[in-house]
Amino acid sequence: MNQKIAKLDSDFRELEARLAAGGLPPHEVKDLFLRHAQMAPTAAKVRELARLEGEAADLEALLNDAEMGRMAREELAPVRSKIALLEQE
Repeated sequence: MNQKIAKLDSDFRELEARLAAGGLPPHEVKDLFLRHAQMAPTAAKVRELARLEGEAADLEALLNDAEMGRMAREELAPVRSKIALLEQE
């Protein structure tokens, strides 16, 4: 995951933690909820990208396995395609 994407994920997690902690003045809660609503779609894509990258790494580790290699090759191409699509968004 590149630094820009990692920063966005980190910022969103921090925002969620601040909201979950509570004890904030109403105006700050409102601002945080608005920011959360703006960031949520992108954060979901970032999390999906991280999940897919992990899945691709797992599949790549199986490529040379005698029993699992064929299945890994079949499943890896669609995962890489999904990663490419998310990276373009």
